[in-house]
Amino acid sequence: MEDCHRVFVQMMMAKQFVTEEEASQAMDNILQKLSVRPPSGGLTEFLNVINSNLRTVSMEIGKGASEDDGTIYYAFVNTHVDEHAKLARDYDVKLIDYFNKVLQLIVKNEGCSSSIDLLNEAKKVETKLTKTDANSALDQFVADGWLSHDKDAGEYGIGIRGLIELKPYLRATFDEIEVCDLCQDIVVRGEWQHHKKRHKHCIERRTRVMSRRQAQD
Repeated sequence: MEDCHRVFVQMMMAKQFVTEEEASQAMDNILQKLSVRPPSGGLTEFLNVINSNLRTVSMEIGKGASEDDGTIYYAFVNTHVDEHAKLARDYDVKLIDYFNKVLQLIVKNEGCSSSIDLLNEAKKVETKLTKTDANSALDQFVADGWLSHDKDAGEYGIGIRGLIELKPYLRATFDEIEVCDLCQDIVVRGEWQHHKKRHKHCIERRTRVMSRRQAQD
């Protein structure tokens, strides 16, 4: 791993997650600043070099798509420790307990829950949280990428960092977690089509592709 890769890793450690466009732009800026020729395989090849080194220390830059709009993200993730240890980097025991209850409710509710329902979960935490503390915790979970928040609908879902970093835990823990057959990634919030749960953005992309093919025939 060369200096350009190390600088990129430092950026990812600081930001935790970025869009594919931001990752590509960051790579270009770093390579230009260090006068390094871009890899022929672009961002994918660049990240493969990084991940081949990071995996020796149980880390990697993972990839996933937002369940809201399909935007591709990359996140700096720990591939070894369990979900409690991952959350312990950011939160105390009380907030981890609350996050777990929030996560369970969101998954049980097909991928989204109202703010009222999530605030009620704060009462079930062993060391109860006040409504103010619970609101602040939800805001922090969103800011850190563990949750997403649709302010217009007043609903919370699992954020991009949660989808990428907690993927093994989600698949192993919840029977409700399905795999979208259109992209082969987990789907928490999706739509049922032909007895299969699929991401909304995957369905829309498939529809566009089929429409173009029909137009060409």
